[in-house]
Amino acid sequence: MDVPSSLIDGRVLSIADQFNKQNDWNEHMQQGIEAMAERADEVMTLRETVAMLETRVNEIYQVKEVLVERKPAGRLKRSQ
Repeated sequence: MDVPSSLIDGRVLSIADQFNKQNDWNEHMQQGIEAMAERADEVMTLRETVAMLETRVNEIYQVKEVLVERKPAGRLKRSQ
């Protein structure tokens, strides 16, 4: 049974088209995965920065509390 060459050519072109579409899809997905990985790194950096800032704010509040405790009670009278 002979298969017409035009039918074979059509199938080859169809397979080639599917292959190209799959390659395009794979490339697009790879770019998406890379972008997500970059954003995950950015999120980790932001979390570390927030943790460091929270630590600094807590340290500042502790220093403030120490300074407030050292203030004399009441207002000092001004000399005239």
